[in-house]
Amino acid sequence: TGYYFARVTYNSGTTIGLITVSLAVTLTVADQARITAQPQGGLIRTAGTSASFSVSAMGFPPPGYQWRFNGMNLVDNDRVSGANGTNLTLSALVTADTGSYDVVVTNAYSSVTSQVATLSVYLPAGISVPPQSTAVIVGSNATFTVTASGSEPLSYRWQRSGTNLSDGGRISGATNALLTIAATRTSDASGYTVVISNTAGSVTSSVATLTVLSPVRITSAPNASGKQGVFFSFTATAAGTLPIALGAAGLPAGLSFDPATGVIAGTPIVSGTFLILIGATNLVNSDSQVLTLT
Repeated sequence: TGYYFARVTYNSGTTIGLITVSLAVTLTVADQARITAQPQGGLIRTAGTSASFSVSAMGFPPPGYQWRFNGMNLVDNDRVSGANGTNLTLSALVTADTGSYDVVVTNAYSSVTSQVATLSVYLPAGISVPPQSTAVIVGSNATFTVTASGSEPLSYRWQRSGTNLSDGGRISGATNALLTIAATRTSDASGYTVVISNTAGSVTSSVATLTVLSPVRITSAPNASGKQGVFFSFTATAAGTLPIALGAAGLPAGLSFDPATGVIAGTPIVSGTFLILIGATNLVNSDSQVLTLT
């Protein structure tokens, strides 16, 4: 591109080396718009972050740019910048920004559209309602549930004391929103959590405690013997989930009961056969047994 003219040198008669110059003419060489580096897609972002696309192009006159989203022209605003430049930036991303982006490069002699570059925006995995601690009677079923949030698909992984659980035996729902532990045992008592994951990341719930309660059962002997005027001692015992409250009724004169230790002690001042009612209570149930004292 430039200005061109012709200069002629000639001889006329005895005059040598005469010069004449033509009028100048302008030559313009046009260069069609063309893309030399395509925008790159396959971007994965979390909502609230930013994403950028870029393109390189050549041409004469220098080309202009129009970025598009799903075929619609973009304009600069509070979240979009560079809609008419080589670099497009999207800030404060929302899931609605997921889609296809391209750019139209144009000059006076041609227009060319770039390849499509994709952007996927995900809401991170979250927990709306965490699993709650629970208490069950040994042998019954225990369940934990969680309500998750975030972009689908969401995956679940329940854990016991930080170790992943798997379906099988008494465990079901290890990878679902509802975990069931059937026919609970006292060894199932522990802390349970669930990890929620999606493409944008993962989150772990707070700990939900499982308490497995055992019914109370009196374990001391049903018979005892003593003598009038001789010191007597008997310990009432019970098994089950603590705390256990013990009681005794129908004691003969001279004997007393200590509920803290379960000990019946003293010196009987009467003789005969006595039916003493031993009772035990915990959070699950109550049990009783008659102690025959002779």
